[in-house]
Amino acid sequence: RRAGASAVVFDVLFYEPDRERPEDDKKLIESVIKNKRVVSAFSFDRVDQQTSSVDKLGNMVYVNEMSVDKGESLGELSKNSAANGFVNAFPDSDGYLRRAAVTYDYNGNIYYALNILGAAVALSKKPADLVKAIPANDGLFWDHDGREVLLNFRGPHEVFPTYSVAAIMNGMIPAEWIKGKIVLIGSTALGLYDHYPTPFSSSFPGVYFHANVIDNLIQNDFLVPVSVVVTIILIFMLGLSCGYFVPRVPASIGAAIILVLCLGLWVIGYFLMVKKLMYMELVAPSFALLSSYLTVFFYRFIVEQKEKAGIKKAFGVYVNPHVVDQIAKNPDALKLGGELREMTVMFSDVAGFTTISEKLSPEELVHLLNLYLTEMTDTIMRFDGTVDKYEGDAIMAFWGAPLIQPDHAAKACYAVLENRQRLHNLNQDLQKKGLQELNARCGLNTGPMNVGNMGSSQKFNYTVMGDAVNLASRLEGANKQYGTNLMISEMTYAKVKDKVETRELDLLRVKGKKVPIKVYELVSKTGELSEAQKQGFEIYLEALSLYQKKDFKEALKAFQKVNEFLPGDPPSQTYIDRSQNYIASPPDKDWDGVFIMTTK
Repeated sequence: RRAGASAVVFDVLFYEPDRERPEDDKKLIESVIKNKRVVSAFSFDRVDQQTSSVDKLGNMVYVNEMSVDKGESLGELSKNSAANGFVNAFPDSDGYLRRAAVTYDYNGNIYYALNILGAAVALSKKPADLVKAIPANDGLFWDHDGREVLLNFRGPHEVFPTYSVAAIMNGMIPAEWIKGKIVLIGSTALGLYDHYPTPFSSSFPGVYFHANVIDNLIQNDFLVPVSVVVTIILIFMLGLSCGYFVPRVPASIGAAIILVLCLGLWVIGYFLMVKKLMYMELVAPSFALLSSYLTVFFYRFIVEQKEKAGIKKAFGVYVNPHVVDQIAKNPDALKLGGELREMTVMFSDVAGFTTISEKLSPEELVHLLNLYLTEMTDTIMRFDGTVDKYEGDAIMAFWGAPLIQPDHAAKACYAVLENRQRLHNLNQDLQKKGLQELNARCGLNTGPMNVGNMGSSQKFNYTVMGDAVNLASRLEGANKQYGTNLMISEMTYAKVKDKVETRELDLLRVKGKKVPIKVYELVSKTGELSEAQKQGFEIYLEALSLYQKKDFKEALKAFQKVNEFLPGDPPSQTYIDRSQNYIASPPDKDWDGVFIMTTK
C-alpha cells in the first residue's frame, strides 16, 4: 500500500480463522480496509458422491453424481476486499493447463476469475467490460457454463519478477519496483499442490498462471483458436492426399511426402501463433496424416507380403512361451481398467512415526519398519487379503479381489484384530531390545470400488479406487479424535455385526463428504468381551444416547461412570470434553449430533 501498488491480488484461500492468534486476522482485515485495492480469492469445489438403487431385476445399481459447492473466504475479508474472485483452473483432458476460465455461472449468478478482477481493480474498469473486450469463448466447467480464453504463455514462470513476501515486509524491496504494479501473492512450494502442467513446464505454480492471464489482458494478446471447421477440412484434405499419393510411389518417397506435409503444417501453425496470435489445431491433422500413411503402409505390407503368420511365429521365438500362453488365455489382464465390485479396504498408519524416525538411525529405522511390516503383512495375507502398497509405515490392503470373497468384510476385521495382538507382542519384544514401541491406527470400509490395473500404458498396478477407498483412509485418521485404534464404517458393521464385538463411536462427517456416517470401534471377535467391557459399554451406549438427545449434563455423568469399569477410556473422555463444552456453550437448535472432521 505504501509503495503504491495498483492492485494486490491474493492467490490464497483464507477459509479458516486463526484460532491461535485471532489478532493477526484482525490486522489483515484492517490492512485490507486501508488498502482499498485488495482482491481476495475463493474457489468452487467439486463434490463427487455415489448413490445406489435397485433396478427392476433386483440388482444394485451404483451411480456417480457430481455437484459443485462455492467456497467462502473469511466474511470480513471478502466484504472489505475490492473484489472477490475464484481461483479455479480447469486443465484440458490431457491434464495440461492451456485455457483460463474468466467467468463461471453458478446458481444464476456470474462470478469472475481472480485474475480478471485483479486487472479490473488496477485499471479501474468493470470486469464485464474487460471480458467483452477479449476473445473469450463459451466453456463448460464441471457442468456449469462460463467463458474461457486461450492463454498466450510468456514462457517459464521465471519471466515474471518475483520477490519474497518476507523481503517486502522487511523493507528490502525498493518502493519504485512495486509502484503502479499489480502484485500477486501466492505460494510456489510444491508441497502446497498449487502447480499445473503447462506447455512450458510440468510444474507451473498457479500464481504465475494468474499473472499470465493479467498480462495477456493488459497487452490484449490472448491466442484466438482457429475455427474447428478449418481443422476438419485439413484432416480430410491431408488424409485423402495421403491415401491417393502414397500407394502410387515407393515407400521411401511416400515417407518423404508425409514428412514434408507434416513439417509444412507445423511451420504454418507456428507462423499463425507467433505472428497472428491464432492457434491452429495441429495434433489432429498430423495424426490423420500419420494414421492414413500407416493404414496404407500396413495394407500394402499385408496384401503384398502376406507375412501375418510369420510375424506370429517370430513373436513366439523371441518371447517366453509361458508368457505368450498366459497372454493368449487372458489378454485382458494386460489392459488398463477394472470392474466395479463390493469390497473391503483397509488403511493403517503408525501414530507419531515421524517423531519415532527422527530418533533412529537409517539402519535402525529400516530394521524397525521391516519387523513391523512383516508382522502385519503376514496376517493380511493369511486372511486372504491383498496388500496394495506400502507408503513408509502406512499399509493399504483390500479384500474381495482378485478372487471373489463373500466374507471379505469379516476377513478384514479378523485380520486387523489379530494384527493388534501381534503388534502388542512385537512391542514386548521391542521393549526388551530397547527399541521404540509402535501404536498403529486402522480404518476399514466396505463398499463399491473399482478394482483392476490402474496407471499408464507403460506401467500399471493392480489396485482399487473409488469413494469407498477414500472413506477408509479418512477413518484411519479419524481414530485420533477418539483415542481408538480400529475404526470401521457402518457399511462394514452391517456385514460383520454378528461376527465381531463393536461399540458405536459417533455420527461422523469426514472431510470431503456431505453425508454423515456412523462409525464404530472394532473391539474383538464375538464372545471375547470381558465383564468390565460389557458393563462399561452398556453404560457408554446409554451415555451416548443422552448426548445425542442434547441431555449433556446427564450424559457427562454417565460417561464419567464408564471410567469405573474402563479406567481412562479414551472415547468416553472425548465425550466428557464435548459434553462440558456444550454445557458451557450449548449447540444450535438444529444440531443433529454430527461431528464434522475438518482434517484428513
